[in-house]
Amino acid sequence: MQTASWQQKTMNTQLASWAELRHDFILYAKQPYTDYPACSYPYSYIEPNPLFYNSLTEIFQNLQIVLKGKTGIEMNYIDNINIIDNWINVCQNLSKIAEKELNNEELDTNDTNFLKTALSNSQYDCNSILDGWLINLFYRYNVTLDYYTNKGLDPGFLNDEKTIADIHTSSTDSNGTVVGNVLHIGTGPVNLAVITTPSPNGKLRSYVGPVMSYYEVTTLNFERLTDEEWRDMFTTKGFPKPALENLYIADSSGGELKDKISLYTYEQSKVKDIAVATNEIEIYNFPNPFSSTTIIAFRLPSSLDGANTEVKIYDENGNLVAHVFENRLNAGNYQVRWDGRNSTGAAAPSGIYFYSVKIGDQLKTEKMTLIR
Repeated sequence: MQTASWQQKTMNTQLASWAELRHDFILYAKQPYTDYPACSYPYSYIEPNPLFYNSLTEIFQNLQIVLKGKTGIEMNYIDNINIIDNWINVCQNLSKIAEKELNNEELDTNDTNFLKTALSNSQYDCNSILDGWLINLFYRYNVTLDYYTNKGLDPGFLNDEKTIADIHTSSTDSNGTVVGNVLHIGTGPVNLAVITTPSPNGKLRSYVGPVMSYYEVTTLNFERLTDEEWRDMFTTKGFPKPALENLYIADSSGGELKDKISLYTYEQSKVKDIAVATNEIEIYNFPNPFSSTTIIAFRLPSSLDGANTEVKIYDENGNLVAHVFENRLNAGNYQVRWDGRNSTGAAAPSGIYFYSVKIGDQLKTEKMTLIR
């Protein structure tokens, strides 16, 4: 009974039983039906926040009044007015639908048609151009990428842009020791969201779509990251997600996120979910190989909060090349730059080097290659 043959026999019996069941209920169970067109755009998911949509409507109505009262506007005047009109119309529709959602009211035909035309006005042709109301909120969406490239313009949302910005510098720690910590906030790869919500008729409806991602990182020694370095980091390695995402981000197989990029694991209690600290640290550098400078990234877990942290560089023979950083740090994600120079300020020669990060009594070492 444990052989593959027996399993196939059992499956065959189950399918035969299912065939008889479908026969007996053929008058009561509606069969699935496929016909042309086989593709259609799904409903849009509308956040039930009418106050937000009403505020946007008011903003664009005021802007419309200002623009229409101006004379001598030369550049794309009609285009600008049309875009504002479109924003007002869309926001008013969103507000109306959001109100119905909050009141658990059935949507009428106009509402459902509006939800289905977010991406394309051709609801039943997935090969049609993207000309729906959501797309038309963006200026010059239907202009090709070459238009921007040839004119040296920023294509904006047409590109997958990851951005980073430094928002606070702490030159010293609480004891007055110079540390040069710079807090950055950034956006990363787009996450996939699956949202399931009940409809007024009691049935569940699921929505799938993109949502933004948020990151925080602190650089040391007064270093400030550029957008290019931030994007290169995701190309090379990726970056630890904020701990708060553990509550809703799944792994690649759809299960709970439990891999080593997490700062915390969670224990269920009767009162609330409790964040449990782990001792695991992770380090990496980018670019690798590198020709002049490289950024060493590491995560300090909450269990080692306030621990003394050292970043050192060694050559292949185990000789200390550079003492890049040492100080006490709070839990979080950090990055420090090594400029490829030794402790005397001279440029280190090409070769294989090892960078070590010691946090409290935890030590981790990885290899990198310098190519002059």
